[in-house]
Amino acid sequence: MLTAKQLRPNGILADEEGAYLAEGDGTALEAGDIVVRMINHASQALAAVEVELEDLPLIAGPHLVVLRPKHEHRAKCRVLFHFIRSDRFALQFQSRLAGSVRLSVAELREARVPVPDVDLMGAFEDVEAAAASFAVWRDESLDLLELSFDADDLEEARSQLILGSNQVRQRAIAGRLLDDLDYRVATRFPLPVAYRWRSTIASRGGPDELRSILHAQEVLLAYVGVVAIAAARRCDPELGQTEFGQIKDIRRRFSEHKGGITLGDWRSILIEAADSKVFHRLPGTHPFVEVRDYFRGGVREASGRLAEVRNGIAHLREFGPGELKGATVQASKDLKTMLLAAEFITEYPLIRVTETRWNALDEVNTVRYRQLAGDSPVVPLSEMSHPSNVIESDSLYLLDLRRELHLLRPLMIGTECPSCGHWSTFLPDRVVRDGSMLYRSLEHGHPYAASPESTRSLTAFGLVEEDT
Repeated sequence: MLTAKQLRPNGILADEEGAYLAEGDGTALEAGDIVVRMINHASQALAAVEVELEDLPLIAGPHLVVLRPKHEHRAKCRVLFHFIRSDRFALQFQSRLAGSVRLSVAELREARVPVPDVDLMGAFEDVEAAAASFAVWRDESLDLLELSFDADDLEEARSQLILGSNQVRQRAIAGRLLDDLDYRVATRFPLPVAYRWRSTIASRGGPDELRSILHAQEVLLAYVGVVAIAAARRCDPELGQTEFGQIKDIRRRFSEHKGGITLGDWRSILIEAADSKVFHRLPGTHPFVEVRDYFRGGVREASGRLAEVRNGIAHLREFGPGELKGATVQASKDLKTMLLAAEFITEYPLIRVTETRWNALDEVNTVRYRQLAGDSPVVPLSEMSHPSNVIESDSLYLLDLRRELHLLRPLMIGTECPSCGHWSTFLPDRVVRDGSMLYRSLEHGHPYAASPESTRSLTAFGLVEEDT
């Protein structure tokens, strides 16, 4: 029989002196049942456990209530289990004010609980899977220590411990690397941002460090600006044109051949996203909704300082030896502030679709793609199924948390660079005299003359006037 005192934060405490009852003497528990103690201290969260298969057979004793998930809701009830053990759940009960929480089934029925959506459920399952992996790795490490000393042949045990510790060390090193911003940006951020960041790391301590920082900032703002436009167009295809006043100014300059997209344009787009009423009304489940908060707080100020340094250099401002070091240190801090705030973009992978195969009978599209995360475009092929039959091969997409694809062409394209031969990502730069669009690489700044079809696509997108 399971008693109230056997409920512990990490599971059920085995009790050899507990009561043993016949199967018909109480509620027989099942794996997956959530058991809650009815009487709890007011200063603590409610005691609750999830019954595991190895705990059985068990019968629920007095002062316990059993919640049995319906089969179709078992995954969501994992969220409920953790919520029951939170302070927020216990605060709903008035009896907490009397020094203890005395629950009743009627009160539990009236309690408000979260109903997880698809995004929350996915994040929850990812965290649980990670926690399970950490627990397995910890147990394997402890087993390695214990078995090595219990072995009959100590020489062999010594060799096994040294060899076995290699994988343990690698796991620990990999885990610690994820706490390092340099490593996260270089391996997890989208290709253009990660590539520029790698260049910044390589230039540290050298004469080009400040210039690399400024270039990395411009590429970061351009990429997040593209995400902001994608978020607006997700609401309404016309919204990317109408919501951002800066796009109208860019369109005018393109049509008059008076220059292209600048750092100031991307900053203005992100400021508009932060201040826009339309973005404020977006629900929390909207793809890329995090972009509306990017230019709030310290990021806007950090970007402003970097923009001032960049403009000063463009207007022939010279730094003295002492000034240059201080300016570089501050610029590095500002860039890291911007990168930390931009980590949400790693949740929306940049992918290059390489092949699609539509099955008309099953209405499923098999999509092969490369996920462009990290500082190199040389990445393995992946495959997924998608219900849409209008996915373009050799185009760039953003993949959101619900596995929906968002086309970036013609605002961002990917192709081999005619100057250096490397596959690169490109953004529109300016309209040349013959009316064609000149794109520029985010990775290395090389130009790419787009085909007339790209210019027509940019006209439909709203970035180029029809008569340009």
